[in-house]
Amino acid sequence: MPEFDVAAFKRALSAEKGTRREHSQLLRDTEISEGSQKLKNRQAIGQVLQAFLTQAGLDVDNLNKMLAQNQKALRSNFEQRKVAAAKYSSSEGDALRHALELGRKSLEHLATRPPAA
Repeated sequence: MPEFDVAAFKRALSAEKGTRREHSQLLRDTEISEGSQKLKNRQAIGQVLQAFLTQAGLDVDNLNKMLAQNQKALRSNFEQRKVAAAKYSSSEGDALRHALELGRKSLEHLATRPPAA
């Protein structure tokens, strides 16, 4: 049976990690670039729509204010839910730790119990 060369294995593993990092960075850069382009496109569409709606006689400033209020309410609601989820998660974690501790104590008790005669 051939011997396992640890040094060669470590070199191969290091080379793979480097390649993986390069690919990950390339994907991140691409995603950032695409996100930036999407934002620019949305802003351009918004400007065209705003001009069109203004010409159609709509009060675009009032619509923008309503949109801002809606977004503010949604963000506030999200923050409240996030806080509630964190509280719930904490209490659930405490209950799980307590259950695990009880299980550990039960196993210790069973391990130290004398055998039945």
